[in-house]
Amino acid sequence: CGVVLHHIFGLFAYGKKKQITEQIKNSNKEFKIGLIRAFFDDEGSINSSSHTMRLFQDNKSILKGIKHLLSDFNIRTNPIRFYIRKNKKRHYFNITGFREYDTFNRIIGCTSSKKKEQFELLINKVQNSKYFRNKYKNYLRRVTPILGQ
Repeated sequence: CGVVLHHIFGLFAYGKKKQITEQIKNSNKEFKIGLIRAFFDDEGSINSSSHTMRLFQDNKSILKGIKHLLSDFNIRTNPIRFYIRKNKKRHYFNITGFREYDTFNRIIGCTSSKKKEQFELLINKVQNSKYFRNKYKNYLRRVTPILGQ
């Protein structure tokens, strides 16, 4: 199976070396969605109380690849930053803003029930905020029929 996967997607995982290959970047949207969703389920967090959506990874190049894949869906991300934990550099980037939360949730989503609950809380919290309602009223008019609200 590994040989077949490497043939299709390039040498994306070889020992400890993992990467987002050109074959993955050029794959179809359904595959990219599944890959990003799985990555977020494993390496992401969302916290509605602090309006934080974050993806983590020790390997900065993998995060760069995920950022590239997210841009294919017009999801903007913040710059990659890092912190030190237990003498190890840990990279991350945040996704901020109602449009990004909503687009990520509708297109990518997640399988974790806790993360789904946090997404709903976050989107509702931001959507009901007067500041964001005014800022995103044109966006809300376009997506409300899609969302069925």
